[in-house]
Amino acid sequence: MVNPQLIKKYNISVEGNPDAEQVIIFAHGFGTDQNAWKDVKAAFAADYKLILYDNIGGGKADMAAFSPVKYTSLSVYANDLLAIAEAFELKNAIVVAHSVSAMVSLLAALKSPHHFRRWCSLGAHRVT
Repeated sequence: MVNPQLIKKYNISVEGNPDAEQVIIFAHGFGTDQNAWKDVKAAFAADYKLILYDNIGGGKADMAAFSPVKYTSLSVYANDLLAIAEAFELKNAIVVAHSVSAMVSLLAALKSPHHFRRWCSLGAHRVT
């Protein structure tokens, strides 16, 4: 069982098919939260176990965990993703990452490649 404090710290949601062998972890960009995936995750819910979380400093993550001194590099966010991957004992998970979380997930995979198998990195560009 995953530590309830970790669930609260990152506002982790586990959705989709709880019996699925394959896991997709959705990682949002800065300035958003896991609700950014509300229209996307439904397409995967029947076939995958879905893990969504909020980056520290965003969404409903535990604001007491944020420190402007600690969170000065993307490697700290990568360590957070690895803490989640380790808690859920992820192996070969698929990462769907938006914006800065694409780099965060890549850094996490470089540190601990067995947790992740595939990536889908999404950027946002607004035309004015």
